[in-house]
Amino acid sequence: MYLYPLWIRLWHALNAILIIILIITGISMQYTDKSNLVFIIDFAAAVKWHNITAVILVISYVFFLTMNIVSGNARYYRISRKNLFSELDKQFRY
Repeated sequence: MYLYPLWIRLWHALNAILIIILIITGISMQYTDKSNLVFIIDFAAAVKWHNITAVILVISYVFFLTMNIVSGNARYYRISRKNLFSELDKQFRY
């Protein structure tokens, strides 16, 4: 038995993969110069994959928010206002 549902585990793995792709393509775009258009990958391909990955990441966050509402998992993200400052104090001391 797992602590988190399958959809959260898959969403998290997808996010990790997408962030790695964004880092690689971002570094490739940043350090490409006019004399050498290929650093890690070709500049045009890096721009294309960076944009595609960003769109997929936004869609995955919309999926995450929707599934949290639909599945009832959002209850774990609610902040209780009555104990807010004492809980913040505990967290800062940790």
